[in-house]
Parts: sequence; structure tokens; C-alpha cells
Amino acid sequence: MTLATAMSAAVLTGFIMVNPWQAAAASGSRGGGGSQELRIQTRLTGGAINGVVPSGNARFRSRTGSSNFSVEVEDVNLPNGTVLTVTLNRGGAILPAGSLTLTARFGEIDVNTKDGDVVPQAQSGDIVVVSGGGDPLLTGVLR
Repeated sequence: MTLATAMSAAVLTGFIMVNPWQAAAASGSRGGGGSQELRIQTRLTGGAINGVVPSGNARFRSRTGSSNFSVEVEDVNLPNGTVLTVTLNRGGAILPAGSLTLTARFGEIDVNTKDGDVVPQAQSGDIVVVSGGGDPLLTGVLR
């Protein structure tokens, strides 16, 4: 199954969901010096894996000179050590964001330019996709 097909199926089955009370602060001026800040986030949802429904969160924050992207997943009913891929889907373009390794059904990534990490420059409307073996497991739309 291609990612485009999977994403279409996810939209039709309701796997992509934006949590309105977690919707992010819009970009705006904060602090001194007129620095611009963007905060966007989403709740990640997916179908049951071996009888357990996974969930998670993704957050992106950008300020003048630095940015941070983090993803946490839980209740992913796959073996310890399973590596999942995190990507952003922007209008059909797939942007790599990193990978995470499951331990006790939990995994996370946290990349920050202040740590010298390569951080994907997420935008509102990007779809965060957490995949295992090429199959999307959790998705959410950044807002």
C-alpha cells in the first residue's frame, strides 16, 4: 500500500484527527527583540495493533535561530526494539523527521537545533506519520 493510499484510507476512516483543545498557538511576536515564535502540535491516533489502540503527540516549536520537533507514542503493541519511522507529509511530499525505538510499547524522538540536531521545519497542515515496516500506524495533522 502506498503512503498516499494509506493517508486517503486514514482520512476516510477517521484516523487523522486534530484535537481542537490542543491546537497550537499561532505565530506571533513574543519576548523582546520582536522574535517570532511558531508552535503547532497534534494528537496522533491510529487503529488497533494486536488488540491495543496506540496514541501519541507531536509538537513543533520554532523561534528565531532555533527549532524543536518532538513525537511521543504509547500503547504501540509491537515488540521491544521495533524501530518506527517519523515523517511529515506536506502536500504529497514526504519529509523525513527521524525514527524512534519502542520500549515497553513507548517511544519518542526529540530533536533540537540547540543540540546540533537536524530539525524538520514543520508547517501548519503537515501530516505527521509514524510508520512501521512502511505501514502508517499513527497520524495527525499539525495545527
